[in-house]
Amino acid sequence: MTSPYEGVSPERWSRVTAELVEAFPLKGDELVAVAMASWEEIYASSFGNGKLVVGRDIFLPAQATGVIFERLFALNLNRNDTSWRGGRTKAEKDIVFDGEAQFSFEVKTSSSRDGIFGNRSTGLLSNGRRKR
Repeated sequence: MTSPYEGVSPERWSRVTAELVEAFPLKGDELVAVAMASWEEIYASSFGNGKLVVGRDIFLPAQATGVIFERLFALNLNRNDTSWRGGRTKAEKDIVFDGEAQFSFEVKTSSSRDGIFGNRSTGLLSNGRRKR
């Protein structure tokens, strides 16, 4: 997929970004609602006979929490609109939009209190790159 910013002067990038956000099939409030519902499910879950609760009895590493959140996010998004689903292979994005692949996206989490870094190599090309 060619970057929508390719050949566009930097002073027009904000306009391109606004157009991309407008074209995206989900609005910000929908994404926030699905994210909040997914977090609520994580913290409402219990494990084992002792009913161990995440955030009270169990403090998962950030990577484990991120994987659980991603799966719940995909499930909750799919409940609202079956055009969305979780990725099934390493070649797919984390969240797949069956209607138009360009709207599929990655879920990034961070344990940093100061910022969200995601993949620092996102803009770099690599021979072993699987997702586009």
